[in-house]
Amino acid sequence: VLEDCPELRKLVRQLGRGGGKGPLRRAPQELESSGCPPGVIRSPLQPEETRGLTRSNELGRLLPSEMALLAHGWPRKVREDGYVPEGAVMVRSAAQSASVGAASAPDAAGEASSSEEYDQEYYLPGAHAARMLHRVRRAERNLLSYERTGWLEDQPALITDRTEVRPAGELGPIILCLDTSGSMQGARETVAKALAL
Repeated sequence: VLEDCPELRKLVRQLGRGGGKGPLRRAPQELESSGCPPGVIRSPLQPEETRGLTRSNELGRLLPSEMALLAHGWPRKVREDGYVPEGAVMVRSAAQSASVGAASAPDAAGEASSSEEYDQEYYLPGAHAARMLHRVRRAERNLLSYERTGWLEDQPALITDRTEVRPAGELGPIILCLDTSGSMQGARETVAKALAL
């Protein structure tokens, strides 16, 4: 049957072949280039695996050390017991600054009410420098982050002289499902199994 039908023969050859999938092997590197025949290229547009480290400005892929630098620059709330680390710089929020006049005036009971004891914040020593360093690194796209890439199929690609380890794009898995319910018993099930084999 395969010899008489070239379309079926072509389909059988392509089954289980995916350019971006399959076993890895050493093959010529392909780079994205318009006007070239379609191929398989490595691209950050399809993040499938962590390949290594790179420098970028994407917050979602930052290394923990860069996240610690970012977190160091944020203000912290004063604990209930009033503990503030040595060298910390106290700050007031905009709401506290507006209520300073009202807080110093005595209330009906004759005592000065203070909202500062609940909403006080402080910066750790070096917080301003850490915040500025993070902003500069982000603006320069110089934050250490994970490099996530994958393989895009059917993209215009130019084959280079260098080689790389890439998916073979052949002989991948074929998953076939056969209906063996009561309606397929007998000759129908036999024909379906014969076609599958």
